[in-house]
Amino acid sequence: QSQSLKSAMRRLLKLRTWSLRGNDAAESSMVVAAACLIMPLVLFIGASWLAYGEVQQQAEERMARTLDLLYVNVRTTFETEYLVASNVTELIDEYSNVDIRKNEQKVHESLKRLVDALPQVDNVWVLDEEGKALATAKMFPAPSKVDYSDRAYFIAHRDGKVQRYVTEALRGRARGVEFFQYSERRNKPDGSFNGVTAVSISPSYFTDQFARASYDKDFTASIIRADGEFLARYPGSGPARLGPETGFMRS
Repeated sequence: QSQSLKSAMRRLLKLRTWSLRGNDAAESSMVVAAACLIMPLVLFIGASWLAYGEVQQQAEERMARTLDLLYVNVRTTFETEYLVASNVTELIDEYSNVDIRKNEQKVHESLKRLVDALPQVDNVWVLDEEGKALATAKMFPAPSKVDYSDRAYFIAHRDGKVQRYVTEALRGRARGVEFFQYSERRNKPDGSFNGVTAVSISPSYFTDQFARASYDKDFTASIIRADGEFLARYPGSGPARLGPETGFMRS
């Protein structure tokens, strides 16, 4: 029996045995038997490779659609903040800072109506040239004794004459909530500094959107400022800023 097995193996390893037909019935039978074993395996590998490629393509297309939707959502939100700030400027354009303080309740009610239907807006602030609140959308009266003149955005508007600014993630001094802010410089008729209009944006609005975007356990999404500062992220844990050595910042 051992000798017969060795003989069969020698036949199997002969090149001529793998021709379309063998030289005798035994060799032909071996070709058929080998083909019965090998062809299903080849077909299985080929089908698996095609299926993997199709699944990979579908996953990439799905991720591309998700990223497109998230990008549109974030862009639309920021465009909304620009419009809010523009409307606030128009609302108080004819008021001096003294007038705004005298008519604070009226300004507050107008600001509140402006943003009540915008869940991404945490608050709207009108600050004077000293960094004190003249009016807000969510609080009345405004916390006029709280000083914001040391905030980076205020300094940039006042000293650097920057017209528009997006802050890093901040924590509020009046209510203790987390936010980041889009702000614009307010000018007097002669062009000198008159204060700041600021729209506070809730990071949780974006993280909730990101959480619903995908159920993949490895899914992550972030809004990152040009200097690497995280404004919003999902999941929420991680460093507050990307270092200059990271691939994202190098690119």
